[in-house]
Amino acid sequence: MSLSVHSYETSESVAWDALVDESRNGTFLHTRRFLSYHGDRFNDASLVIRDKKQRLVGVFPAAIDPGVSDRIVSHPGITYGGIVHNGSLRGERMVEALAAICAAYRNAGMRTLQYKVVPYIYHRFPSEDELYALFRLGAHRCRCELSSTLDLENRLPFAREKRQSIRQAERNDLSVEEGPHLLAHSGWWWLNVWLDAIKRPQYTLYPRFSGSSRPSRQTSDA
Repeated sequence: MSLSVHSYETSESVAWDALVDESRNGTFLHTRRFLSYHGDRFNDASLVIRDKKQRLVGVFPAAIDPGVSDRIVSHPGITYGGIVHNGSLRGERMVEALAAICAAYRNAGMRTLQYKVVPYIYHRFPSEDELYALFRLGAHRCRCELSSTLDLENRLPFAREKRQSIRQAERNDLSVEEGPHLLAHSGWWWLNVWLDAIKRPQYTLYPRFSGSSRPSRQTSDA
C-alpha cells in the first residue's frame, strides 16, 4: 500500500489548512479554522492521508455521530465533508485512500461511515473520483436532497412576480446601497442571508469487520 492514514493531531492544523487552501476540491468549511468553531460539540475523528514518503496528500474531516456511537460522519458539523486532496488521489489511488480510511475506522470499533460528498461546483478541477471509489467499495446512497445553483455570469431572467415586486419597490423609492456612509444611520438593520450550500448525495459504507476491508452490502439504517 502506497498510502497510510492516521488520526489528526492538533499540531498538524497548519499543514491541514495549507493543503485545503491548495487542494483541488476543498473549501473553507474543511479548514481547521472553521471546524474549530464547533469546539467540543463533536468527538473529532478526522484522519490525515500520507504517501509512502510521508508527505501529506489528503485530509478527511470527520467526527463520531452524536446519535450513533459506532458511526463516523464526514462531517456532522458541516454541509459536506469527504476526502480533500492535492490532486494526487485519482482513480485507483482514491479507492486505496478510502479503503484505508474504512480500515482505520473498523480497527477503531466503528461499524458504519456516512460520507457527504463535496459538491463538484466547488472543485477547482471538477472530478468524481470519490464517487467512483464509493461505488467500488459498495457504498449505498442513504440520502439525496434537491439543490440549485445560480451562475451570476449567466443569470436567469426574473419571474413575472419578481418583476412586479421590483416595480413596486421602485414606486416606493426603495433602494439597495453599499458603503461606509450607511454607518452614519441612527439604526442598524441586520440581514442574515443563509445560503443553502449545494448538497450532493450522501453515502453510508458498511465495512466487514473481519477479513476483507471491502464493505458488505447491507440495507442502510440511515
